[in-house]
Amino acid sequence: MKKLLTLIGCLLLVLAMAGCGGKANVEKKVLRVATTANFPPFEYFQPNSGIHTGFDIDLMRDLGKGMGYDKVEFVNVEFPKLLDGLQAKQYDAVISGLAITPEREAKVAFTKPYVSDGLTIVLPVGTKFPNAVESLKDKRVAVESGSIAFDWVMSHTQASNIVVTDSTEEAIRAVVEDRADCMVASKLAVAFLLAHGFSDSVRFAGDDLLVEDKIGIAVNKENTELLTKLDAELEKYRKTSSYKQLMRTYFGSIK
Repeated sequence: MKKLLTLIGCLLLVLAMAGCGGKANVEKKVLRVATTANFPPFEYFQPNSGIHTGFDIDLMRDLGKGMGYDKVEFVNVEFPKLLDGLQAKQYDAVISGLAITPEREAKVAFTKPYVSDGLTIVLPVGTKFPNAVESLKDKRVAVESGSIAFDWVMSHTQASNIVVTDSTEEAIRAVVEDRADCMVASKLAVAFLLAHGFSDSVRFAGDDLLVEDKIGIAVNKENTELLTKLDAELEKYRKTSSYKQLMRTYFGSIK
């Protein structure tokens, strides 16, 4: 009898252990992506709901799902530190309206561009000068810290004073509050802000771009497998109706 009870006990223990192992303890496949969530419409944070949103966010979630990830986890990082963290392998990728430049390509690898943008001058309503680099001479120019616009203004203009801000919206406010004569920023980002409260205060200097940017997703140079998967998924996704709808939702008719 004792042997029988012992045998039953062992069987129950084995079954219990098997049951524990069979539960949903399988580790979920998570893609960790860094962004700077203050650059609408590409990415921004909604305090009330506690979630990240924006064009880049929706795009990355769709790409992650297409690549077989269970979840895309977003990490909010200061813009100037994004690529340093990627080089240190603190996350898998960066999506933050990043223009592909030789300087950035020296640090990290980029996917093929997923959207085109460009830099433009933004003026107070009621003022007028050409959307050209010569117009910025001796001007107070507001620009977001660490952005491609910041690099361009620093290296291509003779601005009398560069007003450095933490976001594109803050740069617009600098112009509105007369702390700057104008600003230089992403046309797509400014178009979104114009449609959400600033159209009575500021305007584009012109339709042409100062310089065109190609925007890509950054990965660590050693992570060639992820880069290949992202490029393949991007190629498929850009042909879908979902991508076209995403573009219309965030950028409307802006080219």
